[in-house]
Amino acid sequence: METFHLLLKRAELYLKAYETLTEVQAAIGWYINFYNRNRISNVA
Repeated sequence: METFHLLLKRAELYLKAYETLTEVQAAIGWYINFYNRNRISNVA
């Protein structure tokens, strides 16, 4: 879980400037969806 949080912060949150909490929540939701469904993983 700690690795996921690190990846989320590095890949999404630290790279952008958000103006509202709603934007942050949407970005986190997008990243979780991407992480779970679209990223290339080592699982065969």
